[in-house]
Formats: sequence, C-alpha cells, structure tokens
Amino acid sequence: MLGTGLRIGEALAVTWDALDLQAATVEVRGTLTYVRGEGG
Repeated sequence: MLGTGLRIGEALAVTWDALDLQAATVEVRGTLTYVRGEGG
C-alpha cells in the first residue's frame, strides 16, 4: 500500500469494478471512515 499513494480509507473502499488491470490503474471512488459509537 505504501507504493500506491492511497490513504488507508481510500484503499479499503476500492472495489473490483474500479480496477483496470489492463492499464494497471485504480479509480478512487470513495473512502471509509470510522465514527465512534456508530460501529464499523
């Protein structure tokens, strides 16, 4: 993950349809956040 330049929340939000393996690219479409008391 260090070599991607993604933040942790962005890397955890990546889905298979956001990956382009032919072009070796990832499209960041969202992020995950943790809100205390709200759960995971």
